[in-house]
Amino acid sequence: MNIIYIGFVLSVLLLGLIIAKKTKNYFSNTVNSVIIQMYIYGIMVNICILGYILIVFRNIELKQGPKGPNGELGPQGFEGDPGECKKCDESNSTIGFKQNNKRKAEEIFIETPILASKLEGHRV
Repeated sequence: MNIIYIGFVLSVLLLGLIIAKKTKNYFSNTVNSVIIQMYIYGIMVNICILGYILIVFRNIELKQGPKGPNGELGPQGFEGDPGECKKCDESNSTIGFKQNNKRKAEEIFIETPILASKLEGHRV
């Protein structure tokens, strides 16, 4: 495991240093060359930390812990319409279902007709 991590870190550092040197030569005359180099070094360090975390914690299995205590009860909601049947669990009796059916009945759907290429009595 350590050999894999050391090889990964060395390859990332070598690649990062090559990229840093190329950017230093390319941006040598600009004012922001130091900021660009620091950005590249920061990316290198973050990739090394990511590699370490992935290699070290790859064999760890998540286990479910004990169930915690129940939380406090929230405020009670409003009562429903007294005329509705509370025993039925049908979605047909909800207000939203009735409103959607009403809206569908009122809307007009315009669709383009699909015509056959060869109609009877049609000469090409």
